[in-house]
Amino acid sequence: MKHFEDADIQLINDFKTASESNIDIEFTIEEFEIISLYFFPENEPNEFKASFYLKRAIDQSIKLYPEYLTFRLNLVRYYLLSQKFDLAEKEIELIEQEFYQTSDLYLEKANLYALLERDSEIFPLIQKAYALDPEDPKVHFAFTYEYLKQHNPEQALKHLIIVLEHDIDFGEYLSGVVDLFALEKRLDEGIIFFKELSDHFPLLPESWINLATLYQHNKAHEEAIDALQFALVCDDQIGETYYRLGNCYQNTGRFEEAIEHYLKAIELFSKPEFEVFAPHIDLATCYDETGEYAKAIEYAKYMVNNGFAHHYAVPYIIELYLKLGDIENGVAFIEKHIGTFPFNSEFIFTMLEFYNKDEMVQEMIRLIEVGIKDPELLIPLIDGIGNILLEDELYHVGETLFAHFDKKLPIENKSDMFLYYYAAFLLLNHNMDVGYQILEDALLTHYEQFPQFLAISDDFVLDPKITSLIQQYKP
Repeated sequence: MKHFEDADIQLINDFKTASESNIDIEFTIEEFEIISLYFFPENEPNEFKASFYLKRAIDQSIKLYPEYLTFRLNLVRYYLLSQKFDLAEKEIELIEQEFYQTSDLYLEKANLYALLERDSEIFPLIQKAYALDPEDPKVHFAFTYEYLKQHNPEQALKHLIIVLEHDIDFGEYLSGVVDLFALEKRLDEGIIFFKELSDHFPLLPESWINLATLYQHNKAHEEAIDALQFALVCDDQIGETYYRLGNCYQNTGRFEEAIEHYLKAIELFSKPEFEVFAPHIDLATCYDETGEYAKAIEYAKYMVNNGFAHHYAVPYIIELYLKLGDIENGVAFIEKHIGTFPFNSEFIFTMLEFYNKDEMVQEMIRLIEVGIKDPELLIPLIDGIGNILLEDELYHVGETLFAHFDKKLPIENKSDMFLYYYAAFLLLNHNMDVGYQILEDALLTHYEQFPQFLAISDDFVLDPKITSLIQQYKP
């Protein structure tokens, strides 16, 4: 990732200010290159705004410098990022007609075809790019991927060596190579590949970090630790090295050492790296393991307060408050965040532990109604709760819960089993007359589900009234 100087940041801020006021400023070609580059890696924390600024920069740069190929290719890259592949293909066709051929043009076309899964057409495009610029390290990096996809690691390594000899900064893109080995479950092959790469570039920390990552995928944590120690010798100021060491120590139960390395990673990470690696939640987990629940809550809350991994951090924090025994703050946290994250039937019961047991059913209904607004999510949740209440023999709770939602939900928003569950709770709670009546409704609307109803209790199979109703409503 490019480092932006103070003057670059000032330029970018000027552009943002002008864009928000809908003012066009005639920046130079070099300035537009910096502005576009800034927003392509999404240094703007707000993704929507990053997209807004990027598109505006591209549109203005093309308007002012229509003959400059890079800006037209930026439009292609924008369409690819936005998954507007049809627009990207049309733009590439126009560029091919209007401009001279370049290696960048064919590499972008290869990227498009990769996204469109037109794999057989990719290699010839890279060959065209190579013919136009055989020294371009981006071309050799593209060859690296293609040869790895073709299971030819020897040729891939040759091209990657050329890339790194030309520009060692390409090391930051090696994680994509790791992803390829990991996704295709070629871990042993990947380890050999990165060992050989590290032999060629023993002072390149990214090579050791990515070798360690493959060891981690292979559950070889001690080997990963050794590789990461080599990475530290090369450069002891890379946050990912400490983060992955933290992972290794955590996975081997060495939580104090894991905490030490996660804290160092947090010290070195940039904000975008926080989102990628989520070190705070790992740190919270280690403090949880050592019984330091207040510290675990502190670091898990960072994820929530900064918009990272919100969907699993919130339930985890609620569980931590329960372990800490802090009912007052636990309830306050639930009340603040309920409805902002998905939860399942099991988690409802975790939340209920913070509330008065005598009001269990009323609190359950309230939490469900506040937390779930989408009927499609509500239906399986109620069925899941029904199963748990039946297993725990909380029949009076189940009867009240299903009676409430029976009145509230229209028939089309009830599952096929809803009325059967309701009938089961009524009958098991000895409310026989209403129970038989609800069972009749269930048989009338969803007759084919009756075997699942009978499986709830042996008493149902032996009840002559139930047997009679099943025969009566048989289609």
